[in-house]
Amino acid sequence: MPRRRPDVVTTHRIELGDYEREKVGDAFQMAALASGAGILAAGAGVAVAGVGAWFTLRKLYGWKDDVADAFDKVTNGLGSEVIFGKGTYTDADGNEVQNPFAGIPVVGSLFGSGIMIGQRFNPVS
Repeated sequence: MPRRRPDVVTTHRIELGDYEREKVGDAFQMAALASGAGILAAGAGVAVAGVGAWFTLRKLYGWKDDVADAFDKVTNGLGSEVIFGKGTYTDADGNEVQNPFAGIPVVGSLFGSGIMIGQRFNPVS
């Protein structure tokens, strides 16, 4: 059954002052931070689970050697160092620096690169 058109239309408007606008802005900022923190926490959880799985599989099945050999075959000997990093690096003074993350994919090579960059561009040494 069709409806009748309204005779009167009433419009309600809510106006905010400076104080209210500031509080609403703060609430929106907190909501944005909360959603961003959730995404960041999920990403960190995935990263931690991946590293844990890598260490478990490396310990149980010796994956490091198999994966390193496969990368060496594909990249003619460069893959293992690029992906896993070296265990020791020699700085400009001839000292050997240990890489505690050697053997962890990507993290070991990035940490090793950081050792060399730190040695090369360190203003103190």
